[in-house]
Amino acid sequence: MTEISFDAATHRYWDGATELPSVTTILKGLKLTPWYPKSDEASAAMALGTRVHNATQKHDEGGQINLMASDEVMPYLSSWSDFLQHYGGQVTDCELKVMSNTHRYAGTLDRIINHADGSVTILDIKTGSGGPQSWHKLQLAAYQIAWVESGHNMTGRPIKRVVCYLKPDGWKMLQSVDDQDLQAWKAAMCLFYWKRWNK
Repeated sequence: MTEISFDAATHRYWDGATELPSVTTILKGLKLTPWYPKSDEASAAMALGTRVHNATQKHDEGGQINLMASDEVMPYLSSWSDFLQHYGGQVTDCELKVMSNTHRYAGTLDRIINHADGSVTILDIKTGSGGPQSWHKLQLAAYQIAWVESGHNMTGRPIKRVVCYLKPDGWKMLQSVDDQDLQAWKAAMCLFYWKRWNK
């Protein structure tokens, strides 16, 4: 498996001495994600999203979740548990660091879920107020390419790409099945580096 160095404080990745751009950095650099103005509301939403992600990770890894029943994170956690029961399979990896040596980027995917039929799901969790957006499919495609290149699918298992949108009162799911998303991400990587080389 590929070894990646990661600095959580700055959210930066390295392959040896070479810094690699993150999936998020590339999406923002190509202006494929919306622009979110800085505000107290946006900061609060980001903080809540981080807390939800941490709680779902502890849930899936069997850790102790020290939250009061009245905590605003609890309804999201309940929605996540309900999604897992509905979707099926077994969570085998949380917050997995992956990189593409071919396209020179890295990222952290939220979940890998293995299924009894031999397939595997690459899953991203979203907690924002917005629903499905086209760039979410590109993000999943980036994770799939890097996950495969990192040596996690040597047997060629079928791969599903899913986003789970968590809300306090439930969840929605988007499954991406179009291989053109994979090709679009590779094209995006070419454009990202072309722009960097031609400043």
